Amino acid sequence: PTVECNINMLKKTLLRGLNLLKLSTWVTAIVSVLLLLTVAFFVTFPQTIKTSLEERLSEISGLEVRVDKLSLEFQDNELLLAVRGLDIGAAGLNPIASIDVLRWDANLLALYRGIEIPGHIDINELVIDTSSIDEYISIINTDSVFSNLGLSGILALQTLSVNSTVLIGDESVQLAPIELKRNKEKIIVSMENQPLITDSEMPKLGNTVNIKTSIDVARARADRVAVIPFTIKNEDFNLSAQLKIFSQQDKVYL
Repeated sequence: PTVECNINMLKKTLLRGLNLLKLSTWVTAIVSVLLLLTVAFFVTFPQTIKTSLEERLSEISGLEVRVDKLSLEFQDNELLLAVRGLDIGAAGLNPIASIDVLRWDANLLALYRGIEIPGHIDINELVIDTSSIDEYISIINTDSVFSNLGLSGILALQTLSVNSTVLIGDESVQLAPIELKRNKEKIIVSMENQPLITDSEMPKLGNTVNIKTSIDVARARADRVAVIPFTIKNEDFNLSAQLKIFSQQDKVYL
């Protein structure tokens, strides 16, 4: 009887072990499938919104926006949408601006329903071709710039930072980091410690300046005119002026 009892216990132990093995196999299989689905989502989802993103940004800017690649990234425990190789241009012209990497807060539900400009944008490097600015001003779509769509896209922003800006043309100029912040319906843009390039015959104005400007989006929407006051100052001087951008007969004037 003792031997028979031991055999029965051994059978029960083997059956339990077999059941646990089956269960662990199923759990492993389910976890593997979920992992594969997650990886597939992160790889394929950004590409499904690529065309919509290009169209949305083109409508807001009034120009043609093209994106090379989209991907989802985790950074500081936040999910970000990374946009790589973004070019802003027009048919028959070289791109006026290019961005190597642009990252923004990714609201997946909002992205699925429709492309909305996010609250926070970070741009690594922005390159602007100053040699073609006049050509672009003559063809820019003013209806897009002053439309509710374009202005609402700007107002959706909370902050935007550009770590590096390079102006190319006759000469190459490196700009200081740019910070953009929204205060209700005003957009405030600032640059600190921008190096000065002065001629030897000019009076000494210091080595760097701080630049600050603001755009009243509500007024621009109502008047279809953007009045942009700005200040350039350091310890040696203080300059205040304003730039007016308006449209007349479907053309943009500064």
